[in-house]
Amino acid sequence: MLRAVNVGHSFAVHEMLAVCERLLPVDDRFAAMRHVSELMLAVVDELTADMAREFGQVQQAWLASTAAARMEVVQSILHGDAVPLDRAARVLGYDLTRQHLAVVAWADDPTPVWSGRLEEAADDLLRAAGCTSTLVVPVGDRRVWAWGSGVRRPPALPANGTPGLARECGSPRG
Repeated sequence: MLRAVNVGHSFAVHEMLAVCERLLPVDDRFAAMRHVSELMLAVVDELTADMAREFGQVQQAWLASTAAARMEVVQSILHGDAVPLDRAARVLGYDLTRQHLAVVAWADDPTPVWSGRLEEAADDLLRAAGCTSTLVVPVGDRRVWAWGSGVRRPPALPANGTPGLARECGSPRG
């Protein structure tokens, strides 16, 4: 969509400048072309701001629906419900046939700076433990559940843990 805006803007500017060149006296062209450019940039700025806002809303709705579907499958598995393996793997994007290491990460700090950082911290911890595949599910604003699995051996927490992670994101537990 942004490419279409760029192409449209480029075409419109080219055409408007051509019209200025054809119809205006040489002495008036620079001022007219400058005015046309300012107007076109203002239109593009407003259009891209509207598109960014709309994209953000659509993305949030999509992420919420994806997160809700993932959480529903996770809850069903944790409750011991029968969930078809192929459906669970497809919804979660995660291989459930391996051995797993589970982590809960949280932040006691009520500020929203944790958005995305807990997911990243849990993923980093699991990868440091030797996991090659991870599943991280946000559970509210300041808590995530995460699972990791390895290809060759069962994953294990690093012997010394990961310095700074507990300070930064709560104490992950497996």
